[in-house]
Amino acid sequence: VSGVDAKEEGGTTPLMAAAEAGSSECVGKLLEALAPLSREKLDAKDAEGRTALLRAAGSPLGGGCVERLMRTNLADPAAEDSEGNGALALAARAGNTAAIGSLWDAKFAKSAVGTKA
Repeated sequence: VSGVDAKEEGGTTPLMAAAEAGSSECVGKLLEALAPLSREKLDAKDAEGRTALLRAAGSPLGGGCVERLMRTNLADPAAEDSEGNGALALAARAGNTAAIGSLWDAKFAKSAVGTKA
């Protein structure tokens, strides 16, 4: 499908936008359209160094998307943005309790502390 991995100004992909918006259904459709999936596709970074997983974790609405992205076994839960913030730290700042639970349960607490707020 043309355009599903296109980047807007700032490096945002449709998958990143859907994940940040908390649209688990859209994330699922985009994952299907991106098949075959690869770590490269799922871990593309925007201008702030955030992947779709990091953007979902950092959104109060993104909990279901975090779980969906992690189920691919390709999204890197230990990734950090350009400021050194990991998924767990971003989820905590956003009050995204669903993402915190998913990340913690998956034992990805390694990236809990970022260098900047």
